[in-house]
Amino acid sequence: MILIIGGAFQGKNEFAKKKFGVCFERIFDDFHIKIKEYIINGKNGNELINKIFNGEFDIIISDEIGCGIVPVDKYERLWREETGRMLCDIAERCDEVWRVCCGIGIKIK
Repeated sequence: MILIIGGAFQGKNEFAKKKFGVCFERIFDDFHIKIKEYIINGKNGNELINKIFNGEFDIIISDEIGCGIVPVDKYERLWREETGRMLCDIAERCDEVWRVCCGIGIKIK
């Protein structure tokens, strides 16, 4: 499994397709958005992680959302914190982790 992270609109999907040659169906895109949906619906995000690691996907893609100003809204902070924690867990379990900036991937694991 491969994790690709980076800022919004930095070319993560294009990088994944070029570098790894996988079809879009094997990519779990917008992990950060899915976590927000889980939090809004009162679900445990670990359920989502288990679904991801069931073999359906080759690549997980997520925006980095923790580099900006800390949100005033309690739920926005919770979302940001939970997403960061889960991405740490995912990164630990993945074989490779890449960070993409301006369409250029840098392998960090």
